[in-house]
Order: sequence, then C-alpha cells, then structure tokens
Amino acid sequence: MAASVDASPLSAMESRKGDSKTLAPRERYPLLFQTDKEIGSTWYYRFCSSLMMSFGRIVHGFTVEGAEHIPKSDPALIIGVHSTHNLDFMLGLSFVARAQGRVVRAMLHMTSSFAAFLTNRFGGAPGDRNLALELLKAGNLVGIIPGGLEETYFHLTANGADAYTPLWETKNGVQRYGFARIAVQMGAGFKVLPVLFENGEEMRWNPLFDLWTLLRLDCLYGALQRASPAPLSSLLHYIGLHTWVIVSSPLLSFTVPVKVTGHVGTPVVVREGETAEELRERVRE
Repeated sequence: MAASVDASPLSAMESRKGDSKTLAPRERYPLLFQTDKEIGSTWYYRFCSSLMMSFGRIVHGFTVEGAEHIPKSDPALIIGVHSTHNLDFMLGLSFVARAQGRVVRAMLHMTSSFAAFLTNRFGGAPGDRNLALELLKAGNLVGIIPGGLEETYFHLTANGADAYTPLWETKNGVQRYGFARIAVQMGAGFKVLPVLFENGEEMRWNPLFDLWTLLRLDCLYGALQRASPAPLSSLLHYIGLHTWVIVSSPLLSFTVPVKVTGHVGTPVVVREGETAEELRERVRE
C-alpha cells in the first residue's frame, strides 16, 4: 500500500523498505536474473575476470581439474570451503566465466546486502535460500559455501591453521542442511558439484593470522567463547567475525607464488525421494 500524501518522510521510507521485502526474488534482484551473457559481456565483468585469470596463471600457475563436470547450460549447485581471503574462489568464478561462458551466482553473507548495487553486477547475491532456489530454477549455476563466513572464524578459533575442514554445524551445534534442502527441492537428477582449491589457503600469507595461531590465541579465544554464557558467547562470536572481515583485507596480506589447482569433484546427483539429511551425508563422503 502506498504511503498517504500527509505521511512523514520517515514513515514513507519505512513503508517502501517493508514493501521491498515482499517482492519476489526476480523483482528484488533483477540484475541477478539477467542471462550469463548479459552479465558476463559488460566491460567491468570482462576486465575483472581477465585480470584475475591473468594473475592466477602468471603468479600461481592456476589450472582446473574436472572442469568437464561443470554443466554448459543446466543449473547446478557448486559448494566449497571458505578460505581466509576468498581469492581462491574468485579465481574459480573467473575460470568458469572465461572457459565456460557462465556466470556463477555466488551466495554471499547477508551483510553484503548493503553493497548489492555492486555485487549483483558480478553475480554476487545475498545468502538467501529462496533466492538461491529461484536462481537455480532460472537455469543458473549457484555457488554456496555451506559453512558460510562462520567457517573461516571456525578455522581461526577452533583448530588453528586447518583451513580445509568444512564446518557442518553452527556455533550452537545446529546441523547445516541449507544447501542440501535447496538441492532436494530441485528434484531427482539435480547435481551438486563439490569444489576444492589445492593450496588455496597457502596462496596468501597474513602475518596477523599466523601470529594469532602461533601464540595459540585461536584455541584460547575459541575455548573462551564456548565456555561463556549465551549473551557473552554471541558477543565474542560477532566480534571475532567482524575482526576477521577487517584483518582479512588484501592490504594486510601478501601473495605467495604457490601452484594453485582447482578440483571439481564428480557430481553428487540427487536421488528420487532422497532427504536433505541423506544428501548432505553423501556430499560429506
């Protein structure tokens, strides 16, 4: 309902904000529902993907194994683990765009919504399950990191430098089935593609992260958070997350010229009548 003519500017703004939340995903994020060609042919997308691929090949000898598993036109869900810098995944997205001509709709943390005017132009989307499902139904490739941003935080507080361990549950012990629920809703025959970047973590060196783990502050902070009562535990959690966002800046880390290889695993195909729990266990294998 439109705001009345005598409504205050603030109430009118709140009304418009509320209305935007009721819009269908396609209406709320029209840029994401453009075709791969429409997004990928823009000068800024082509420039950035070319720059990333050139950097990856020259500095890291970047190659991809299993690229034949990536569908040329059908929808599929791509899942991986979260590094402390994201450069590995950006290389992978650029490869798919340059080699396959497809723009992966990468689901980002919900806090990225404030920058949607920019991220949407590169296929970046707020991590909303309904949006991901609609993008898949529209025939797109969708990229999801099941552990989300919390996965990186887990790597820095629970098990030190072990950056290749997926986080299959939330900080409260709730099992993560989101990606599997989406896949199951797409029906039997739908494909989930597991992806891993070999040396993806080692391609960047962040001295602050190394100092953090060297002094065992990761384990100490993690133990403190887990031993704290709910309000304090949540506060420590969000302090850690936002600190990571700042410290993970490329300005605070250095390139390490190691060989980086992207591995696209054999697709896990949804079976008839399969539950999200069963699918997730097969993906974990």
